Amino acid sequence: MGDQEKIQSSILKLETLKTQFSLAMKQYKTSYSNYIISKTPENLRQVNALNDQLITLHSQMLNTLKDVNPAYYSVSDKTKVQLNNLNNINFNLHKEKRKINKLLDEYNTLDHLQTDTELKIESQYMYYKILLIISLVLIFFIGLQFLSSSSTSTSRSNSNMSGGGNYLF
Repeated sequence: MGDQEKIQSSILKLETLKTQFSLAMKQYKTSYSNYIISKTPENLRQVNALNDQLITLHSQMLNTLKDVNPAYYSVSDKTKVQLNNLNNINFNLHKEKRKINKLLDEYNTLDHLQTDTELKIESQYMYYKILLIISLVLIFFIGLQFLSSSSTSTSRSNSNMSGGGNYLF
């Protein structure tokens, strides 16, 4: 029988003894009142018998309490140890939770920084592409201008050599 079962059984036994003791005490009070009034030997014997019954019940209650107390204190001590262990675990869990929250905050900060950096890199890359396209277009137009001015000067020089042509001066 485990400690808990022993305590439960002892508590039930105590409840029964308490009820019996209360009934015997009421009978004792009635019998004692009758003895005070009548002072008959029969009432005295009844009072003595009830007194002996009360003493027996009281002894049984004390013995039951003696049985319950060690088991109760044993369970109580185990409960205190378990409660202390639970408190320690709870403290450690809260400590770990604070660490995890701190790591999450750091992660979120780093994640935002990384996202911001990626956005800046993407925008700089877009600027680079736009400037490269503009530069290529400018080089193309400058090249066309150079080619067109070169072909114009070549055609002037050819017309100057062909023998006296028209001068545009």
